[in-house]
Amino acid sequence: GAATQLVITTQPSATATSGSAFAQQPVILYEPFKITIQFPTEIGRQYQIYHSKDLMRWEAVTGILPGSGVVNEFNDEGAEVMGFWKVITVP
Repeated sequence: GAATQLVITTQPSATATSGSAFAQQPVILYEPFKITIQFPTEIGRQYQIYHSKDLMRWEAVTGILPGSGVVNEFNDEGAEVMGFWKVITVP
């Protein structure tokens, strides 16, 4: 049958200009019309999640998320079929 879930684990860009690399890599889970992003957090750091349809224009899909030292999970119900998401640390 057709796939019902896609799991993508990626390494951060070595040339990222915002924030810093994650010690444990974020995980993106895709189900039809739902994206789940799991990412590790550190106490004292803040995070924000962005979405783009074209990798040129990015729109924040969350407010500032405080780090708690555990893996945080963000769910985007009704997510676009095509798109890109990124998690950044906020100074």
